[in-house]
Amino acid sequence: MRSWQDGDKGLLTILAAWMITVDQNNYNNGILLQRGKVPEICLFILVSLALLVACQPVLDFQIALETDESEPVLGKVVYITGGDVWIYDLDTTQTVRLTQDGYNSHPQWASDGNRIAFRKKDQLWAMELTAKQAFPVSELPVEWFSWSSSSSRLIYFTRGEGLRIWDVTNNIARTAIPISPDYSIENFVWDNRGETLVFNKGSIVDGLYVVSLEKIDLEQNDTATLYKTSNMREIPLIGEVSPGGQWLAFWRWDTDIIFFEKEGLPLCMISVSSGQAHCTASKAIPSREFLDWSLEGQLAYFTIEQKLFVIDPKRPSEQFQVDLAHQSPIYPAWAPDGERIAYSATAIGAGNLSNVQKQGNACIPRRIWVIEVGSKRLNQLTNDNRFCDELPFWSVDGKHILFARQDKENASLWLMRSNGEGITQIVSELTPKPEPLGEYGYIDWQAWWDWWRPDAP
Repeated sequence: MRSWQDGDKGLLTILAAWMITVDQNNYNNGILLQRGKVPEICLFILVSLALLVACQPVLDFQIALETDESEPVLGKVVYITGGDVWIYDLDTTQTVRLTQDGYNSHPQWASDGNRIAFRKKDQLWAMELTAKQAFPVSELPVEWFSWSSSSSRLIYFTRGEGLRIWDVTNNIARTAIPISPDYSIENFVWDNRGETLVFNKGSIVDGLYVVSLEKIDLEQNDTATLYKTSNMREIPLIGEVSPGGQWLAFWRWDTDIIFFEKEGLPLCMISVSSGQAHCTASKAIPSREFLDWSLEGQLAYFTIEQKLFVIDPKRPSEQFQVDLAHQSPIYPAWAPDGERIAYSATAIGAGNLSNVQKQGNACIPRRIWVIEVGSKRLNQLTNDNRFCDELPFWSVDGKHILFARQDKENASLWLMRSNGEGITQIVSELTPKPEPLGEYGYIDWQAWWDWWRPDAP
């Protein structure tokens, strides 16, 4: 970028002298045409150039901000194609292949963007991206894993070893909760911001089967009980922890109810610090794909009647947003500003799922929508009849949305601006091809891809 230097200031001196000369000639020769115009034009040029010189630091800084391409904005996507791990850089558009054996799934970024973990068959592996060296973390089948917020530890669970914590620095794993015949542990949920880990525990107490919600301090290996019951009509099913770890959403299960997707369960919120819980009057589908916490701690969720509600657990009153009857909504996602919610749903008037034409394992024809929470205005962002659109994710600045697409032959990843413009395919193939399951066409998308977003909270 060129800046104004001393040579440009010399130009101002020459122009000023020329303006005076021209003005004097005009006066002496009595020029009638354009008389008085040339001096005015020269004065305008002189003032403009002087302003440019004065504003040099501001202009240099502004242009540098707009043209600096070294700072990551959108981040990187790790994904599975042909059973191998690949990375696509959204800012440089470069693609890198990391594995060659075709037996990999469930890629997951560390928060620093320098490491990933993934499953190789049933084993847990990790890779440091600078060296591109992959190594096994556990040789036993791993059911769940997650990175710590510092990216220095990997937390995982196996039926043979229990809950384990692997330290990246010294390559040593320790047991946080061992396997025991006296209890069972499962359904782990981790909050990266607050480093809060909660899980279900089942045990026999005085001849009764007791199910509880437990929180563990990973540093001290101490557990605290948040909620427990021996009433088989109030079994807690874990949902999601709010950002920062203050609240936990869970469903209260009456074990007499077998068909969750049709009957639904009450959705409850419990304070992780005090253990106080309250539940909604409406019933929701007990799956994490139907709720999402905002950064401010508000919970958005879909009821069994396919209505979107928002609730603040500090002021537990449900706020109705929109009725999406017969649209099969799924995957609500709060925008970083807390003013919009993206989600996936069929077109208005498409009819219920039983009326949607499906051939073989064809996908449900959903589209990406955004609702403005304040005005409750709906905006349909995608409308391509060739695809089924699911799982919207916001960029950190809220200006882009990344989402998954399916057709009869393939699954892929696409990026668009938050108003629906500029739709671009970034990953052409996710394989082995995901197959929808259940009435809602659920897909375990975390088995195929993950998005690292710089400075994500």
